[in-house]
Amino acid sequence: MALTIGPKTSFVLPGTDAYQFHSGVTDRDYEVLITVMASGKPGTRYPVLYHPDGDLGPSFPVMVPLMQLGKELPGMIVVSVGYGLGGLVSDPVVLQRWATLRMTDLIPTLQPDGSGGGAPDFLRFISEELMPFVNANYPADADDCGLAGDSLGGLFVLYAMLANPGKFRRCLAGSPSIGRSRDLLFSLEEQLAESGQDVPTRLFMGAGSLEGDPMLSNMTSMADRLRSRGYSNLKLTAKVFDDETHVSVWPGSFSRGLKAIFAPD
Repeated sequence: MALTIGPKTSFVLPGTDAYQFHSGVTDRDYEVLITVMASGKPGTRYPVLYHPDGDLGPSFPVMVPLMQLGKELPGMIVVSVGYGLGGLVSDPVVLQRWATLRMTDLIPTLQPDGSGGGAPDFLRFISEELMPFVNANYPADADDCGLAGDSLGGLFVLYAMLANPGKFRRCLAGSPSIGRSRDLLFSLEEQLAESGQDVPTRLFMGAGSLEGDPMLSNMTSMADRLRSRGYSNLKLTAKVFDDETHVSVWPGSFSRGLKAIFAPD
């Protein structure tokens, strides 16, 4: 019998809806992938995990269902935000465009080279434009939102948690690039502590031992600062993974982090 080959088609993640958004806040275009990773029982609402690194591939759509199969995670909705670059970030042309957009959106403060500074508006895009859309069109629990990111995404997670405490009740910051906006993050935390506000959040921070300083020292300093305040509703886990680099650590950091932020009360 001869081999038969059908027409070539683009791969689409199962159970995933893809949208093209133009944000009125940032004035930029985004590709948003939304996957309901739950049984969809009528009347049931599920926690929503927002992921600002959608161009890095189907990490959560692969990892979460496998961990759910092992009964390690509950049902949830995953919302990945990317730029629809149409190629892999290993392509130098795609990488350059991705890095420029990502640095603009995920770094809170303006950098010496003129990049960054767009995180406040990107947070507004998620909070004021994307979240209402998800809450209106999916079985989302509007009071149970999480945020997960790696590297600059991890920096953005910490910024969002400190700038808008309570908005995201589950935060996963993998290898957070705190050094990019260290003074701002520690200032926001100090203001938060002085105001007497709580931080009702499950927070996981993870990094690889081979990342060295200032990654590890900054993460440790932030963890120590948060623990010293005695926030009554902050549940913090910080872990350094042996023999892992900035690139290799993310699978372990995210799998451990997911279990930590979705641990039963």
